[in-house]
Amino acid sequence: MKRISIKLRVTFWFTFIMIILFAAMLFFLISASERTVYEETKLKLTDAVDDSFKEIDYRFGRLDIDDDLDYYNDGVYIAVYDSDGKLLYGRLPTGFDRSLKLSSDELQTIGSSEQAQYVYDLTRDVGKGYMVTVRGVMTASGSEHAFSAIVKLALVTFPILIVIAAVVGYWITRSAFKPVKRIADSAEMINSGQDLTKRIGLADGGDEIHKLANEFDLMLDRLQESFENEKRFTSDASHELRTPMAVIISEAEAALESDETIGVARKSLESIHATAEEMSRLISCLLMLSRADKGHLKVNKERLDLSEIVSGVTEQAGELASDKDIIVVSDIEQDVFVDGDTTMLIRMLLNLCENGIKYGRVGGELKVTLKSENGNAVCDIEDNGIGISEEHLEKIWGRFFRADESRSSGNGLGLPLARYIANAHDGDISVVSTLGEGSVFTVVLPLADL
Repeated sequence: MKRISIKLRVTFWFTFIMIILFAAMLFFLISASERTVYEETKLKLTDAVDDSFKEIDYRFGRLDIDDDLDYYNDGVYIAVYDSDGKLLYGRLPTGFDRSLKLSSDELQTIGSSEQAQYVYDLTRDVGKGYMVTVRGVMTASGSEHAFSAIVKLALVTFPILIVIAAVVGYWITRSAFKPVKRIADSAEMINSGQDLTKRIGLADGGDEIHKLANEFDLMLDRLQESFENEKRFTSDASHELRTPMAVIISEAEAALESDETIGVARKSLESIHATAEEMSRLISCLLMLSRADKGHLKVNKERLDLSEIVSGVTEQAGELASDKDIIVVSDIEQDVFVDGDTTMLIRMLLNLCENGIKYGRVGGELKVTLKSENGNAVCDIEDNGIGISEEHLEKIWGRFFRADESRSSGNGLGLPLARYIANAHDGDISVVSTLGEGSVFTVVLPLADL
């Protein structure tokens, strides 16, 4: 049964239920009709026999039967017997079993179902202790024959109706399950062809199957997006790691092949060291983001003075900004406390400051402000550099994204990592930027409870 399709199973149970219902209806019809015919026959027969005694009397030592007593009236044969069972008056239908014993006040049925005869006997004292028995006999009426024909017709049409019910049930079930088949076919095509762009695409509908199909399409959208992100992430990571590896290899080969002084080798080693440090930072970011995606990155929160952290990051940023003659200014409100992880918050703020310096204008300014507002700590990092075009404002949070590869440096993981850290602290990061004028990154973190 488990290997049978759902359509056939539903059709089977539908047909089975219809058989039960038809059988119950037929049984009820036959039972009720038989009972009705029986009661009507009994009433008609008993009334005819009972009325016959009105025309029978015993007087002057003899039995007197009125001439008004009709031995056949309205389908009922009447016969009068004495106490010894001798026929005194009346007539019985042709073929009637005259040996049938008299049985007072009992309705008997004799003969075949198609030629049934109903017999009713009643014994009474008609005067002076003289006992007579009146027998009434009826043959099956036309209504009974019609009923019998209807029953036969029902028994013949019953299988036909069941077949029709099964066919109609299968057709209805197949129509109802067409969307399910479409879902299964789409899933099979996606699985066999590895094509996540395919969709079920059912028309609008409010039933459960249409809702399932819509949810299935939404799930495929998310799977496709995740799959594309994974491919892009792998490709970008490979690209980012290939360049520094090529630098390390080429510098190492140059140092090994060079016959020059130790100074040349030292210069190569310094280049290798700087490149290795860059790779280490990249791998560290990748590892942190990978752990974050899997939910394995732990945030060790404690009560922190964010004002001190921002001040320390600002000083460090000032040293980095000196190479581009960028002035770092700060406006930091004191005693702004949050619950957070010191290492993560420093990395987030330093990433944002490095981003502002990297894309800032030479001889420009980087402004860092911190204040408490509406139960939150709000930190703005503003630069007056190249800015970000509107079409790239949402893309900058994607991993390895860089708007202009020719003008950009870094690995493109700083902003995604910064946003993750902010989200892990129940906060967020937003940006407002004008191309050619600069950008303002705003970090919002909930204040620590007093």
